Amino acid sequence: MQSSESFYRRIAGEGATYIGLLLVVYDTLAADLRRAAQAAESGNISARCEASNHAFLLLGHLDSWTDSLDDPILQESLRKFYAYVRTQAMLLQGNPHAEAFYELARLVGETRAAWQKRETQRALGTQAAANTILPVADELEQPLRQSWSA
Repeated sequence: MQSSESFYRRIAGEGATYIGLLLVVYDTLAADLRRAAQAAESGNISARCEASNHAFLLLGHLDSWTDSLDDPILQESLRKFYAYVRTQAMLLQGNPHAEAFYELARLVGETRAAWQKRETQRALGTQAAANTILPVADELEQPLRQSWSA
């Protein structure tokens, strides 16, 4: 199996956009959370911890990436989201529930979908993507408002 680092480098070398790379990280984060859920279901503590630890690493990278965003509203929204996911995943270490891990993976997937929509709009050159840095800002917060509060 290919290491995450070499996978990211290969994707970057193939000309992925910045958002394209972000989508890969979101995919990996959601997969880590699903693996943690499966490990919790089977009682495999080692595999659950390994998947969770990698998820924490990715959350740290995503959180540090928010500093590069020009939109302070999006920065704050994403920081709250990453803090929520991190906190919930940490709580699940002491009381693992597979469904809660799956729910976190779903939230990550919804946020990823919002970024993909933004990237698609940018790639198509739509006016919506050109007019605002975040046609996706409300979309990113909408699933979050439904599932958690800061």
